Amino acid sequence: MLEDKSGVKRRRRAASLSDSEIITILLYFHFGIFRNFKHYYQFFIKGTMK
Repeated sequence: MLEDKSGVKRRRRAASLSDSEIITILLYFHFGIFRNFKHYYQFFIKGTMK
């Protein structure tokens, strides 16, 4: 982590998902009960898989 002039620590690299993480999320969506990906992501991924 780097500190900028204001003393706030920041990461060096941009946030991104690996290919295996994306495939896992898509498989959970495909075999889940959600009808659309937006609701699945908002309520399942953001809520339970932090």
